[in-house]
Parts: sequence; C-alpha cells; structure tokens
Amino acid sequence: MLFNKIMHLSHDEVSLVHTKLADSAEHTVDHQEVSVWDEDFTFKNASIKCTALTRISDATLTLDGIEGGRLLFVRDNIASATLKGGNLASKMLKKCEYLCISLKCDKYIKLTLWGSSKSGAFTLYGNGSVMGAGKDGSLKRFATINEEDSLYISIDSSFDGTLLIPVSRLADGGKDWARDAISSLSVKIKGGSGTVISSILSCPTALELSGSIDNPNYTYTSKQRLTPYWEGGRAYNEAMAMHLCDDGTVAGTLLFTPTRINAVLDVYLKKEYVEGVDWVWEKGTNRIIRPEGSSIPYFTEDFLSGKDQNGEYIPSYPEWTNGVSRFGACIYCVSPLLYEKQIAVSYEYDPAEHTERPLFHASFKGDSLPKTMERLKNGSDLKVLFYGDSIFSGCDASSMYNREPFMPYMHKLVQEGLQSATSGTVTVDNIAVGGWSVQNGLDALKGALKDVNGNDIPGSDKSTCHQGYDLLIMSFGMNDMNVPDAKKVFTDYTTGIMDIIKQANPDLEVLLVSCMNPNPRVGWNVNQHNHASWFEQIAATEPYSSYTAVVDFYSAHSDILKYKSFASTTGNNINHPNDWLIRAYAQNILAALVK
Repeated sequence: MLFNKIMHLSHDEVSLVHTKLADSAEHTVDHQEVSVWDEDFTFKNASIKCTALTRISDATLTLDGIEGGRLLFVRDNIASATLKGGNLASKMLKKCEYLCISLKCDKYIKLTLWGSSKSGAFTLYGNGSVMGAGKDGSLKRFATINEEDSLYISIDSSFDGTLLIPVSRLADGGKDWARDAISSLSVKIKGGSGTVISSILSCPTALELSGSIDNPNYTYTSKQRLTPYWEGGRAYNEAMAMHLCDDGTVAGTLLFTPTRINAVLDVYLKKEYVEGVDWVWEKGTNRIIRPEGSSIPYFTEDFLSGKDQNGEYIPSYPEWTNGVSRFGACIYCVSPLLYEKQIAVSYEYDPAEHTERPLFHASFKGDSLPKTMERLKNGSDLKVLFYGDSIFSGCDASSMYNREPFMPYMHKLVQEGLQSATSGTVTVDNIAVGGWSVQNGLDALKGALKDVNGNDIPGSDKSTCHQGYDLLIMSFGMNDMNVPDAKKVFTDYTTGIMDIIKQANPDLEVLLVSCMNPNPRVGWNVNQHNHASWFEQIAATEPYSSYTAVVDFYSAHSDILKYKSFASTTGNNINHPNDWLIRAYAQNILAALVK
C-alpha cells in the first residue's frame, strides 16, 4: 500500500500525510476551474482582498488509482507538490504585490517555493524576514534561513493565517520575476505533518510593513493581549520604567524573573531595543539595566517629583504647560514626557515562581452571577453596562489619544474576552465619566447632577440610559478619598446606584470592581484601600448577595507594585492606568467572569 493514511478534508483544507514515496517522486496537482476567485485576509484590522491563484481543494490528483485526494503528500517529514492550472496563468499577476500562502500549522516548519513563468524560473531569495498575518489579527515576522542551497521561511508553531511574500523576494540569478503568467508553482515543507495549505493568492495591495518588529521570537496577538499576566509562563509587552538609582545605575524591574527575554520595545511597539547596547539583563533576577550610551529613556527623581531641568518645581495644578503640571509631590502628566519613558518587555518565566510567591488576582465568581453564566453558556445575547469614573471611561488608553499602539478601551477588551467565551452576541455600553465620585454617579441616575452653583451639568443626566442590561460592571472610588463617615456614605451611594439600575433591569447582576492604587506621592490613598472590603460586605448582604460579585483590583495592583514601580503602571502618574495596567484590569475582570 503506497499510503500509510489518507484524510479527506473539507473544501477549504488540504492535509499533509506521511507516505513512502521514493526520493525522486514529484507530485503534480492539476486544477479544475477555480471555484472561488476572491479571498480575503486580515491585516491591521483591515480586510485585504486577493485573488485565488489556486485553491488546493479545487485540485484533482490521480495517483495509483486514487482520485480527487485534494492533498499534498509527506515523505520522511518532507512535503512537496507542483501546482499547475487554476488562475496561475492569469493576467492579473501584473498587479501582484505579494504572493500569499494561506497556511495553518501546529508545529515548527520550514517552507520554500519556486516556480517558472514566461520570463524564466524564480524562487524565494534575499535576506530578511517574511510577514505573516494571523487570522486572529496578529502580525508576525518569520525569519528566513539558508539550508541545502534553498532559502526557507522558518515558521513558528501554531500559526494560522497568510504568509505575505513580496514580489521583490522572487527572482532567479538576480533577475526579478516579471509578474507574468506562472506555468508551474512548487511548494516544499520540512517538518510538521498535519500542516494545512488551503490556497495560493495574488495580493494587489501594497501594504505598510514598516514599524513591525523584525524578531521571530516576538509575538503579540489579541488573544495574548488578554492572557492573564499570572498564567502561562509568558509575558507580552509588560510595561516597565527605568529609573536613575541612588548608586548612579539606571534600571527597571519586571513582575517575574525571566528565563528568557524575547523582545524589548518602545512604548509604541514600533522600535526594538538591542540587547547589550540598549539593555542588559541581570540573569537570575527580574532586573534590567540601561548601559551607558543606551537609547532607552528613563525617569529621574526630579522629573517624578515635578521639577524642571534646573531642579525648580513646575507650576501646580490646575496650571498646565504642554500637558504637564504638578500635583502634590509629583508630576501630573498627560503627554509623551511620561509615557515615552515606558518600555515594553516580552519574556518567558517559570510558572512555578507564581506558585512560590503568588500574586493576588481575581478568582472566578460565576457562582455569584448564575444568570450571566447561564447566558454565556447557552449562547444567549449578553448586554453589559460599564459605569464608573475616568479609569472606566478609558483614560489613559493609547486609543483614547489616537496614538500607537492604539490599545482598546478597557470595556472593549472585556467585550472581546466575553465574546470569545460564548456563541451569543456580547454588547458593552459605557456611561462612565471622568472625575466623578460615587455620589456623582448616583445623582446622574436621578437626573440631579449639579455644578457648584447649583446649575444642571449638561449631558450628566443618565436617568434613562441604563435600561435593557443583563450585567452591570461598576467601579467608582478613585475620587472618593475624603468623605466624612466614608464607609456608610460610600456603601449607601453604591447600593443606591445598584438599586436604580436593578429596578430598570429585574434580572440584572452586578460586578463591583475596586480601583487601582493612586500614586502614594499624592496622598490620596485614604479610603481606596477599604473599598474592596466594603464591596464584599455589600455582596454578602441581602438582597445583593444573590446577584453581586467583587473584583479586588486594588489588592492585585498592590501586589504588582511589590515588584514594579508605580511609574511602570500609570498613564498620568497620578491615578490612571497605562496600556499594560488597563490590560491587567481587563484580565482580572474576565477571570471573574470566564472560567
């Protein structure tokens, strides 16, 4: 029997199957009329339209009496096939910018290709990596390696998406492919039986690839963005600030002790810093040092305390100069002067470290929110209301300021995570307002929010915009630092909000989220550390105990600050999270809602 095993797949797939073919065997796949010409892939959230040159599932193959296999075949863990027909001879290739390969693999493989056309033979050549656009929205560069006089694309495991091979990388003997009709196209893969190639595409769109990180060890997908920082042994773009220390060194610290550092990037995730030139890792510790001559920015004590280059204090709030003010004993900053000094570190760590010195984080609270769990499980639609202060409204996500890397608002991240856990449609609306206390939140629901002169505040009336919801996720507290009889007042206003929204939504359940730590230099940390325990008391009291759960993010942030500086986690150096801490907020909220 020639084949060990043959698997017939769906119309859009092609399987690689082990065979015992001789070394000289060559497999030619001829095509029927290509059934689907247009095929899209996602690049930077845009849908890029291509034309299918071949769809492997439209091919017919006759080999030893077996017809219509729609397969590539693997011998000794090597797969190769020559493709003919289909749209390979189409004149559309004159507009081709990229030859694309739709590929799915679950283990490391190496891939190369070559072909022939009217202008002569061509093959993959030249230095540099090749971009891959994942179906999950990720962008990744794959290294190329020379082996046995061929150039292979080295593809990491678990890639599912489209390889983008620029036409400029196709040539033979220094002569570029003229983008004319292809008479045959051959693909060869080493390693990875079970890999699926579904189509070869012609992409006519010139894509902006600059700014992407040319590092095969670096990856950052939408799924990885929501991977809890305390799980999995990998950190993705963890924010870190470097500080000038008393001994004259400049250094920063990470949440865990790396076993390997994969990439160190600027805050925009566009520039990669060079090991040994820009940074040095003290192996066996969580500390990274900035050597002399490094291009990595860093914080000084004078800057963080609100002093200028001459050591003089800058004007205090509410006076602003170029997005900078001083608030108490620290700088208040909503400009690049703060966030451009933060860098992003991707690294691997031993998960046992979290077991040995666990970080506090949210646990699953599904038992306290049975109706929400039922909707997620059954695929029923779920409508969520976000309500709170500036942290919940979205400050200081980079998308709020329309700057790279355009990190989504927190409520959008939560929506994304919930949507991935259900077949139903998840809708999240956000009515949070910056600067509000919990009393402001209650007054607005009553249509009674006034300014200091007793006048109605335009746009503050939210008395009719909180109907039709299944889950309320609420976080007031950062602006409730100095309140007389604080526990009773804060608790009464919180339950007052819950009561009003519950009355409009009888099946409503509630997730209360305590806020992050304010900067200890400001002197605001008066009541914030109590809010989680006050929330827990509400959740333990009838009637709220049947539909209320709590996420203690204050404690989660407190544990983070045992290992990282406050400047590594903030967006304004006062009371707002940066991109990374917004992700940490969302990860804790999702940990409470998704098991």
